[in-house]
Formats: sequence, structure tokens, C-alpha cells
Amino acid sequence: MAEEEEKKAEEPKAGLDPKKKKLIIIGGAATLVVIIIAVLAIFLLGGEEEVEEEPVKKEVVMEDLEPVEIPVFFQLGSYSVMLADGKYNLRVGLQLLMSNEPAKFFLNARMPLIKDALNEFLPGLTGEKLNSEEGRDEMRLAVIKKIHEVFPEEEVPGGDPWPIRELLFDEFVLTLAY
Repeated sequence: MAEEEEKKAEEPKAGLDPKKKKLIIIGGAATLVVIIIAVLAIFLLGGEEEVEEEPVKKEVVMEDLEPVEIPVFFQLGSYSVMLADGKYNLRVGLQLLMSNEPAKFFLNARMPLIKDALNEFLPGLTGEKLNSEEGRDEMRLAVIKKIHEVFPEEEVPGGDPWPIRELLFDEFVLTLAY
């Protein structure tokens, strides 16, 4: 019997060597980690692209707005520009009729943005267009929309979704350029 036990001890054990088992386990774990990283990378980087919906711009017909009980006026200042056609100069003083004070204070804090927008917009107009009442009305609406872009999309201060009711001209002088 002693000889049989020695033979069993000398014979290799059935199964794998413990060192080989460790290597197989480590290799399998490493392969699994690489596969998980690859799947995550494909999912996060190359998966379906989400299409961001463009925020819906608020379109309001000025005539549909309710009248303002207590008007609030906001002075925008005077502007002198040469118009796009090169034939006319425009000097215009602008003022807003607004529906509430919080919206006025909000715009007042952003006056440099408004002046910049007006200084970019006004020179793009033409004298022929501004010579007509329809052209001046189009300009009024375009300026109101441009200034209204300063307000946040979520909630306009004062609760009125369209606080700018009218653009008033303090002065409007259209002269031929020499």
C-alpha cells in the first residue's frame, strides 16, 4: 500500500496547475473588462445621436396683446447711422412701451447688449423702406423682436410673456447722405 500512495503522489493531479488557473482567471477578467469598456465607449460615444429640439420661438401678433393698464416706458437712446443703401442717414431716438417694471429692470441691466444689437441692426436698413409707413412699422416690429431675444426662454421677469408692447420714436430723421 505504501507503494500505491507514492505512485499517486508522483502522478500529476487531474485538472490544471494552480498557476495556470490564476493566469486563465486573470486573462478572462482582463478580456471581460476590455469588452465592457468597448461596449460603454460605443454606447456613449457612437450610439444614436440625440437630436436637440430647437426651442420654439414665441411668435406674438402685437394686436392680440391686451392693453397695458399702467404703461412703463424705457428709454433706449438715440442712434445715428448710415443706412445700407449708402444714400441715407438715419437719426432715431427710441423708447419702449412695456407692460411691467420687472421686465424694464431686467432690460436696463442688459442695456449694452441691446445697444449692440441696435447698432448692428439699424445700418442694415434702407432709406427706401423707411420712407414708407409700412417700412417703419416693419422696423418697429423687427426691433421689438430683436430686443425680446434678450429675455430668457423659460420665464420673462414680471410674468408677461411679451412685455415689450410698442416701440416709440422720440425722433426720426431720415436725410440724404452727401
